[in-house]
Amino acid sequence: MQKDISYHNKDILLKVLSETYRENSFKVYGLENLPPIKDILPTNLPSISADEKRADNIFILEDNTILILEYEAKAVAKDLVKYAHYILRTYESLEHNNIEFKQILVAVVYTGKVKNAPNNLNIGSIDINIKQVFLNNIDGQKTLTDLTKKVEKNSFLTNEDLTKFSLLPLMQNGEALTEKTFDLAKKIVDEKQQVFIISTLLTATDKFIDVTLANNIKEWLKMTKVAKLYEEEKQQAVTQAVKLKEEEKQQAVTQAVTQAVKLKQQAVKATAKALLKDDMPISSVMKYTGLSEEEVLKIQAEL
Repeated sequence: MQKDISYHNKDILLKVLSETYRENSFKVYGLENLPPIKDILPTNLPSISADEKRADNIFILEDNTILILEYEAKAVAKDLVKYAHYILRTYESLEHNNIEFKQILVAVVYTGKVKNAPNNLNIGSIDINIKQVFLNNIDGQKTLTDLTKKVEKNSFLTNEDLTKFSLLPLMQNGEALTEKTFDLAKKIVDEKQQVFIISTLLTATDKFIDVTLANNIKEWLKMTKVAKLYEEEKQQAVTQAVKLKEEEKQQAVTQAVTQAVKLKQQAVKATAKALLKDDMPISSVMKYTGLSEEEVLKIQAEL
């Protein structure tokens, strides 16, 4: 039975996608008529009590519409009241900061197995309508088939394609397609895109992926194409070493292994840099590279 990803991991995944692929993320969700994002606003709204969560994302679009984008794993009617609070507090914040805007909209992306949810709160003077997207209504098998055709032809993957890749495990039948999705992601030619997709897939599937598969993927993630090349060079060096005279063999093997370790460390560092440049949180970079917080912070300082 599928469990939804934790709030923390969900926040990482969907915020990264929304902020990385600004012009394409809404189209992937099915929100066709929204303008591109112009800027991202802070979510620390005024008058939030200790037991209330912040809005997931608040965007200002190119036509000055304010979009509050929420992600939910369950359909709960009282959430409409929460959205009403978000709208009013957002309005208060905009007025306080003298930010001009056209209108305030709320869109909710439902993960898990939610297929419908209440979208209107009408209590007289307050009448709120919510835009909704149900990822479970998107055909995961069709999405995987379309992406497979592109990857196998080495076709250019658009930002929209990469967002679909990341969200595929949360679509209809997505959980059953998890391993196939990872296998396909490994075939992506562009190393930067490949690492980004596999990292976001690990986040999306955190609560239901098979432990063995997850560990294998994390190990594979460490071995980027650069690292794999270094591994091949190590094997070539070892092969050449065994052909040397007996007295030279041990020294040559030792040098080959030492060099391979050094190159692997360089590859892990390169992977960490790529993830940091993609704004991956430090905790996630630590998780996927095996580096300590001190090592990741040192690499970040070099960027």
